[in-house]
Amino acid sequence: VTFTGTNAGDTITVADGHSVTVENPETEQTWVIPITAQVIEKPTAAIMLCLDRSGSMDFPSGIGTSKRIDVLRFSANIMIDVLHEDNGLGIVAFDHDPHDVLAFIGPVGPPVSPSNPFDQDRTDMKAAINNFNPNPSGNTAIGDGIERALLRLNPVSGYDSKSVIVFTDGKETASKRINEVAHLIDDRMFAVGLGKAQNVEPAALNEVTNANEGYTLLADDLGTDSIFKLAKYFLQIQASVNNEDIVVDPDGTLYLGQVHEIPFLVNEGDITLDVIAMVASPAMVDFHLRTPNGLIISPTHDVTTAGVTYGVGRNVAYYRLNLPVPLGVPEREGTWTALLALSERSKHRPI
Repeated sequence: VTFTGTNAGDTITVADGHSVTVENPETEQTWVIPITAQVIEKPTAAIMLCLDRSGSMDFPSGIGTSKRIDVLRFSANIMIDVLHEDNGLGIVAFDHDPHDVLAFIGPVGPPVSPSNPFDQDRTDMKAAINNFNPNPSGNTAIGDGIERALLRLNPVSGYDSKSVIVFTDGKETASKRINEVAHLIDDRMFAVGLGKAQNVEPAALNEVTNANEGYTLLADDLGTDSIFKLAKYFLQIQASVNNEDIVVDPDGTLYLGQVHEIPFLVNEGDITLDVIAMVASPAMVDFHLRTPNGLIISPTHDVTTAGVTYGVGRNVAYYRLNLPVPLGVPEREGTWTALLALSERSKHRPI
């Protein structure tokens, strides 16, 4: 039995004629089982990024000539591209003092897609990230940043959850420290550390994140093949913020003339689905989905099919689906396949 939601708060009951009759042929007994469905709103999240702007953020990242601040900007932009509709986001920062970077914006509208080619909120968020610079003489007071993030997030209302995501690349070298503000934390807390455990504060970060329904991820050393690693960590945390599960997390290399197929399973209880491809030049990649019944979903379905969004950014493309997808037989459970291939356009320019 499947049910497609209507408007939030709507209730479908047996009085509307929705029931199932079950019969036992041996005893000739029958039972009428009423079916009641209530439509609830998709949970929304308010997110506050808390970013390190200490002097070490100007150090080499290990990825080509990119500095750590460049990798942060690259990764945070992808997160903003994929930010869920109706969520909101603000940004604070810290060196040896706290700083405001971007006042909270939200709820955001639909992502940039063929049917929605421009979004001012995401443009403003990206501008704040791209203009964000380290302080060459700045030390690291993570507690200051957390305290400021909580201060800016506290008055935000109208969301089902609130979360702080801390990003840092070094140990605490100034006050306030994490343990000085731990008692103030009453929102979910996540953290990303850029570097090895001995170079950051995993124990202190783990203590506050684990105590507040979150976790800490360490990016370790970055190399030439790690361009999307930090972005993947941000997307993983964003999924956790929205109470979503990651089904598969593959990586690979595309070669001209080949189609890369990535199968994954969806069950009958899933109601939404994001399929995300992080690539250097999305315009040079043909990205489609094959449904369990063998139908192909393409970017044009963003315009033609209800519940299908094809979001696209500078370094990411993704499908966001409301399940079941209304394509002939409604598509939901079974084996889906992401199909990735270099387009013919890629012959004429590097990607």
